[in-house]
Amino acid sequence: VNEDGKHHLIIQRLPTKMTEDSAAGPSSIKPEVTQSADGTEKEIEEQAKEEVQAEGDQKDTREDWEVQRDSHKKAGDDAFRAGDFGEAITQYTNALSVDPTNHLVLSNRSAANLKQGNKSKALQDARACIDAAPSFVKGHSRLAAALQSLGRYQPAKSAYSKVLELDANNQIA
Repeated sequence: VNEDGKHHLIIQRLPTKMTEDSAAGPSSIKPEVTQSADGTEKEIEEQAKEEVQAEGDQKDTREDWEVQRDSHKKAGDDAFRAGDFGEAITQYTNALSVDPTNHLVLSNRSAANLKQGNKSKALQDARACIDAAPSFVKGHSRLAAALQSLGRYQPAKSAYSKVLELDANNQIA
């Protein structure tokens, strides 16, 4: 109550402590509930998000080669979305130079090669993608598309059948 007899609620924001579930590792950092000055419990989500982001920026637990791979993959993804398939292929190749069996990058480079008209290279990347991750549905889809582009319809049909075996609701197959 202030001097004019009116009630005013003043909430004091206390710093949010972050807790880490040691079994799940650093990605499971959660905001701890804080209390306002009047005793009610509040979770300050924005602050927690900012702290997690700041902490994530400071404590990147990835290895240097993973950071390099991810940087090249992102640049490749950006180039692909912009329609610059040659640059996308270059960036995906750079990513694969530090992580040669990354199925996501192999899949993306396969798609970029197919868009660029490099059908055999697209097929090669799709096969490498499947070798790296046999249950990765998109890898089988990339294989089917590359085979189809080369006029190999029966093997493409088999690859699409594998896509449906792995994901019965797949719209592409």
